[in-house]
Amino acid sequence: MGFKFLTTLIVLLLSAQSFAIITHGDYQNVPNPGEVVGQWGSNASCVAVGEQLVLTTCHQGGGVGTSIKIAGKTYRATDIHQFGDADIRLVKIETLTGEAAKLTDYVGIYSGDSEQKYIATLGGFGRVTGNPLTNNGVTYGYAWGSSSNEIVWGTNKVTDLTESALVGNFNELGSSRATEFEAAPALGDSGGGWFIQVDGEWKVAGLFRTVERYSETWFKNGYNTAYPHPDTFTALRVANYASIIDEAVVDMVPEPMSMGIFGITSMIVVLSRRRIS
Repeated sequence: MGFKFLTTLIVLLLSAQSFAIITHGDYQNVPNPGEVVGQWGSNASCVAVGEQLVLTTCHQGGGVGTSIKIAGKTYRATDIHQFGDADIRLVKIETLTGEAAKLTDYVGIYSGDSEQKYIATLGGFGRVTGNPLTNNGVTYGYAWGSSSNEIVWGTNKVTDLTESALVGNFNELGSSRATEFEAAPALGDSGGGWFIQVDGEWKVAGLFRTVERYSETWFKNGYNTAYPHPDTFTALRVANYASIIDEAVVDMVPEPMSMGIFGITSMIVVLSRRRIS
């Protein structure tokens, strides 16, 4: 999902607009942490966590030399730290002329266990909202549109929390379960961020990795609208890696830096899930 967040109904219905997230509408005023989400290669997203560092997932591929675009500038990956078999990696980046990156927007890493208490902002560079899906005159979801070169923002909240994942649902706009700017990730949003504001500071709490369906997102059951069945999506729970990310930062960028990542210290869902690289 170029994080074309399916913000419930709003996102999919606005297929003509250049959204990078599937949402129910034009969410231009969603509170967000700034230009901290980038494009990883041609098929995924990443999150800036320091002047020279980004976090992303692993399953979409790419390695040293991968192109990263953040805040209108292009960089390349020069060093990658993976954490065992976990679907997360810390990546050092530089300019195309070999100079150290100097990102001005970046976030800290959440290290707590209270993700469920926050309304989160979601961001990515994936597919946009496409045509609405209807059955017997009732709209139940959206097809995925084309990719976008813009960050799209939306909101959601944790509906379930597992040891390894944050779980969200794409609810019908206006329902008691939906947030004001309800959204969900799509193809190309892998590695994009689930952001929360803690005491006024933006932190990344999750990296998007799976969705329930491929090529479309539902906010209710398409065959029996009497029984809502919002799609589920997951994000890798970043708090599990906060301390070892701090250690990796010291190895990768040993010189003193002003980084949001220092002190950053803040599923596999039992359903059929698809990765969203």
